[in-house]
Amino acid sequence: MNITVGLALVIFLSTHYFGLRENGVAYLRHFLGPVWWMAPIMLPIEIISNLARPMSLSLRLFGNITGDHAVVAGFMALIRSSSPRSSWASVFSFRSCRRSFLLSSR
Repeated sequence: MNITVGLALVIFLSTHYFGLRENGVAYLRHFLGPVWWMAPIMLPIEIISNLARPMSLSLRLFGNITGDHAVVAGFMALIRSSSPRSSWASVFSFRSCRRSFLLSSR
């Protein structure tokens, strides 16, 4: 779980860093909502939403990687003698890395 939390925090911090770098202080206006009179309602909702995002990303990523390992174990049990384990391990580890990158960047 520590790796998935780390990946989620990197994505969380980098999106806010690049948002501030590209848009300046105007980036923070998206926390206030689409119209000015909704700002008192939208600001707490947006802050809670943004603070919950790393936890959500890390739990989704952990579930996907765990499910992927279960599928890999099933395939390895079915095709134990047909191909070397090292080639399958490299294929599935590449899939796990690709999946972690794609899911953490949403």
